[in-house]
Amino acid sequence: MQNLRLGDWLMIAVYSALMVVIGLYCARYARRGENYFAGGRRVPWWLSGISSWMGAFSAYVFVGLASAIYNVGIAVLYHVLYAMSFAWFAGSLVWAARWRRTGIITVPEYMETRFNLATRQTFAWIVTPFRIADDGVKCYATAKIIAFVFGIPSWLSILGLSLVTIAYTMIGGLWAVMITDMVQFVILVLVMLIVVPVGLEKAGWLAGLVQGAPEHFFRAFHDSTSFHGDFTVLYFVAMWLMHPFLYNGSFTLVQRYTTVPTAADARRSARLSMWLGLVFFPLIIAPPMISRVLYGNALMGSPALMETSYIKLCVDLLPVGMIGVVVVAFMAATMSALSADYNIYGAVLTNDLYHRLINRQASDRRLAVVGKFNTLLVGGLALLVALGVEALGGAFEVMMTILGLMGGPTTIPILLGLWVRRPGAGAAIASVAAGLAFGILAKWYWVLPFSHLVLGNITVSAAVFLLWGWVRPARGALKEKIDRLFDQTLKGDFVQPAQAGAGPAGPEKGSEKDEIPSPFAIVGVILGIIGIALGLVGILAGTGQALRLDSILGLVLLALGGLLVRHGRRIVAD
Repeated sequence: MQNLRLGDWLMIAVYSALMVVIGLYCARYARRGENYFAGGRRVPWWLSGISSWMGAFSAYVFVGLASAIYNVGIAVLYHVLYAMSFAWFAGSLVWAARWRRTGIITVPEYMETRFNLATRQTFAWIVTPFRIADDGVKCYATAKIIAFVFGIPSWLSILGLSLVTIAYTMIGGLWAVMITDMVQFVILVLVMLIVVPVGLEKAGWLAGLVQGAPEHFFRAFHDSTSFHGDFTVLYFVAMWLMHPFLYNGSFTLVQRYTTVPTAADARRSARLSMWLGLVFFPLIIAPPMISRVLYGNALMGSPALMETSYIKLCVDLLPVGMIGVVVVAFMAATMSALSADYNIYGAVLTNDLYHRLINRQASDRRLAVVGKFNTLLVGGLALLVALGVEALGGAFEVMMTILGLMGGPTTIPILLGLWVRRPGAGAAIASVAAGLAFGILAKWYWVLPFSHLVLGNITVSAAVFLLWGWVRPARGALKEKIDRLFDQTLKGDFVQPAQAGAGPAGPEKGSEKDEIPSPFAIVGVILGIIGIALGLVGILAGTGQALRLDSILGLVLLALGGLLVRHGRRIVAD
């Protein structure tokens, strides 16, 4: 693939620099542990919902999942992407409000209250490496796009992407994550609104897409004997059953529920994420489907070729400047997911390991400092994983293996523990152990299909957890503690944690109330700068298409930025 031209390089450089600027801007609001990891629990519900949606899929969708879309077609939308929207719907009905009422910062804090310290530490040590591996896959997916377009080694693009993401997350904490997510959301949506019409025009609009696509491309389901047999009815059931547990038990998504002001806000956040998925996921799957019509079977030779279907379409059809913005959009998707995980798993290492086991008397400011170091550590480990992904079979295969083995066993006891009082202290660990054991046997000994692995994992983990409640129910002091937790999560809005080891409880004595940043002004300025840069690139390019598309998108970004700045204000705590 051709190297990017100067205008594309300029857009990527401007965007990367502005993400770090956001981190520096938010640093003043991240001097205490609770603000660094929880945004002072005053994140607006709509910002939480946007951040949750942006953090859910990453550029893996544009690489690993794009290869599946190029191969299978629209079935991926129904089986995978809409399963994500269903997860947020389930969260809005079942879990979001309860999570907010727990008042925790990290899920392991809740695990100590619901079970015991051993469970808290076990989950911290099991889930954190799992998510770091997942982040490595996400980083690899985006780096593959950058390497493909730039014509540079993958390791160099992995390094650059990781360093920018680590920098703004480490400096600015949760507020930097949330505000960059808002910027990245706007850019991603606008790019999709340009790429899809341009691609459809080339393919002959919807009629040309339908006529030129393979015969199986618009089927929702495939039978188990076909080449596309993974997307069966059983696979559909497995994905729609797995995703509500996977997402609503995710440490990162739980953080989106617990950092808003009220339980009602947590529900609103989940519903917004659901609607964003329902509306925009069809736009996201369109380019690989268009690629299949335009390129036929030319990319079917290997998974690595199919993983380039999305970006190849953009590079072939878009002018200078816009290609850089597309790469920026893909970077945005992954940086949202990575930064969210770096922040929450930095919090896990800080609150659940350092604060709980090493220094119980650490001040809030000390926890913020340690949190920055742990954020750097998590990002660095994910970088190392990303460098080894290609040798393991590509992004889609690695992601599916990780989700199949770990998704159910690590989230089912967390979520069932919010609903079932009876299981005692050992239930969660027994559930995880049984689920992982089944998954390992199913994957490498019995060699079961992915859908069987997922359904078996969920069934075994849930059965062991519930059975434990009948055989060894909670008694005595643990039962009283569980009853108090359930009373708390069923009514009212949580104000401040009081249990041992629950993390920083608030401002240190004598400190002033922390100011909370408004996302409007800074996001407006950032979008305006990006719009001006893109318009200049279009003018300098001088060609008709570049001038037209770059100028249109640049003006839209500039106008939107101006509106946000006009309405910008500080969010003052009640």
